[in-house]
Amino acid sequence: MTSKDSNVSSVPELTDFEVSYSLLTNEVYLSTSFTDNMDCIPNWPLQEFPDQLICISRAKAVVLIEEL
Repeated sequence: MTSKDSNVSSVPELTDFEVSYSLLTNEVYLSTSFTDNMDCIPNWPLQEFPDQLICISRAKAVVLIEEL
């Protein structure tokens, strides 16, 4: 029996990561960019993964770092 379905799928791959801090607002900005890890395969359907920008307070960032 031949199966034409595949269990292989696109997975976002982190390609860029930036951290910025604003003294004025006391906020931390995390910026990420992702690409499809399967885009090098010929005829693979391209999957777009959106860039993300996350803003958190400095106090929350400190708590998260301490948890690491």
